[in-house]
Amino acid sequence: MGMQSLREWVRPYYLRNIFFRLDPLHRPSYFRAWQEYPDSSRSPGAAGTVPPFLFWLMADWHLRVQRTHHLASGLVGRGHRCFVVNPNLGRQFDRVYRQDPAPRCTRVAEGLFELHPRLRREPVYHERMLTDGESDQLASDIGDFVRCEPKVIQMVPLPVWMPAAVRLRSRFGWPIFYDCHDFIAGFPNMAAEIAHAERKAMEEADHLIFSSTFLAERFAGSRPYTLLRNAVDPDGFADHAPTAGRGIAGYFGVLDRWFDTDCIEAAAKFHPQLRFRLIGRVEDPGVRRLSRFPNVELVGELPHDQLPAELASFDVAMIPFRVSDLTRATNPVKLYEYFAQGKPVVSTALPEVERYGDLVYITRNATDFASQIERALNENDAGLAARRVQVARQETWDSRIDELEALASAEISAHAGEHGSR
Repeated sequence: MGMQSLREWVRPYYLRNIFFRLDPLHRPSYFRAWQEYPDSSRSPGAAGTVPPFLFWLMADWHLRVQRTHHLASGLVGRGHRCFVVNPNLGRQFDRVYRQDPAPRCTRVAEGLFELHPRLRREPVYHERMLTDGESDQLASDIGDFVRCEPKVIQMVPLPVWMPAAVRLRSRFGWPIFYDCHDFIAGFPNMAAEIAHAERKAMEEADHLIFSSTFLAERFAGSRPYTLLRNAVDPDGFADHAPTAGRGIAGYFGVLDRWFDTDCIEAAAKFHPQLRFRLIGRVEDPGVRRLSRFPNVELVGELPHDQLPAELASFDVAMIPFRVSDLTRATNPVKLYEYFAQGKPVVSTALPEVERYGDLVYITRNATDFASQIERALNENDAGLAARRVQVARQETWDSRIDELEALASAEISAHAGEHGSR
């Protein structure tokens, strides 16, 4: 037995009986959040009349609001039932598989269900591909909950889920859309075997979706694809009275190793009169060195519905990302959210941000970042703010749902009558 296998057999018991008991604060809050919702394991209710969607996830649904939340919530609002698959594969349960092997289904909202499949070894979904037996069980558990539905559109963002998704397609005829919205090889904790499996996963898919031009050019090849960028709910962000003028340069989002601390350090030194308000979970310990500056605030993660009010207080909004393949591939949701309030944005040179180069203060290095903040603070052209708001009014999640519904309808029509043909 290899070390990884041994670790996986021991870890479920170690986490619950030793680690979490000695240090309860290290148990992620989202491991319990799902238990607050009604159990729908016996039956998620009657099937709907429009195609449902099954979203395989890259992160726990209860961790933070991301692309999938916006897409699933928008689809539910139009009458589609949506199912999201919790990726923790049993680690979120209070008891180990041997004591409680049954999967669960909870109702997160009307028409929105979270599926909680269980695997005996509770593998961490970004550490390795699943075995054939694990993919079989995963597909079986999910199929048992969702099989009453008509053609389900599967949204797969990660190769680790593809074998189970293919099994469901073979069994029920459910099409697979591969939703590539991150350069997964750029994540330091992503297993190399998963990143290497991505091209094969895309070959298995019925249709490819990319969130950025970088990803499409990298992976699509000669295959047709849809460019489905991120977006914003403009009304949700714009409906806040501005409270800027207090000297705040702000950011919200994850603070991980792609966050350029050099830019913030240079800007904090150059602008001692400004407060740099950084809102988000600190994932990279290196970010904490910024706390030594009296004008830098590490606020921590806030609920998504508090972000519009926070944004209203910003004089300048920031996207200080280190430029790498990971960030070249990103289409930042926060850019559209910043635009919804017309905020001047200072960003490092990311391709998807440079599309709006006339509305954003693009920087090439840390020193430039500090000086561009000065320019953004002194912006006096009201027309720029109006144009940013107009972009946000066009780049909406509602318009993305239009595109996704059209794709689903075309896919179902193209394969009407097929079942288990692949």
